[in-house]
Amino acid sequence: MVSSNRTAGEAEFGHNPTLTIPPHFAHQQSSINPHMSGAKVVVQFIAADVGGRTMPAYLTKKYRPHFRVGSGEYLGVVFSGDESSAPIQPGICMNAEVRFIYVPNVDYGDLVVGAQFQILEGARIVGIGVISDLVT
Repeated sequence: MVSSNRTAGEAEFGHNPTLTIPPHFAHQQSSINPHMSGAKVVVQFIAADVGGRTMPAYLTKKYRPHFRVGSGEYLGVVFSGDESSAPIQPGICMNAEVRFIYVPNVDYGDLVVGAQFQILEGARIVGIGVISDLVT
């Protein structure tokens, strides 16, 4: 769930919303395959009143946000959903799959199983998530 004791400005400019992560997604250190192509993720979008999206998200191949672990690099991803994917309302947790756009030129090594990340559209945090599995 998203922590909601923030103003819109705090969520937008750097406070990190958190997602409650089930124990089986506990952060795992693993040897990273530099050629992994994507990941299975659990995502949740933040409501507009705390700085998130004003419209639902469509997790189709047209949606290309960035993921960021902590204060690290912006990592370009594209969601794998098709045009029939239902819109995701803020506050709803959803399983999805993403592909890493810039492999092998960008290091996606921070995105290990259990890693929590922010979903960014430009500099604005619009959602949060956790890596549930890697796809090679």
